[in-house]
Amino acid sequence: MIEKETRVTNEYGIHARPSALICTEASKYKTKAYLTIPSRSDERFRCDSIMELMTLEAGLGTKLVVHVEGDDEEARIMCDNLVKLISSDFETQVAEFNKMQNLQKK
Repeated sequence: MIEKETRVTNEYGIHARPSALICTEASKYKTKAYLTIPSRSDERFRCDSIMELMTLEAGLGTKLVVHVEGDDEEARIMCDNLVKLISSDFETQVAEFNKMQNLQKK
């Protein structure tokens, strides 16, 4: 298992749209990934479940640990991408997500 720590840098934390982005990224891979909050390490939140991510209650500055099953190249890439996404402010990704949603409505 690969584990890496990161912090939430989005001023609103991980809410609906960031949860959707994390879920979308995690769904690209065959392996499973989870998030934990070190102070609540007995709780695991599946990265491919938007409902679980929404219950994470991770606000600005929350320390998270990304856990990815496996130790192959795909697992390392998945872990790196999830850490990069969570430690970004989601601004660019949310804007792209909104743009895609608007295009689908037309």
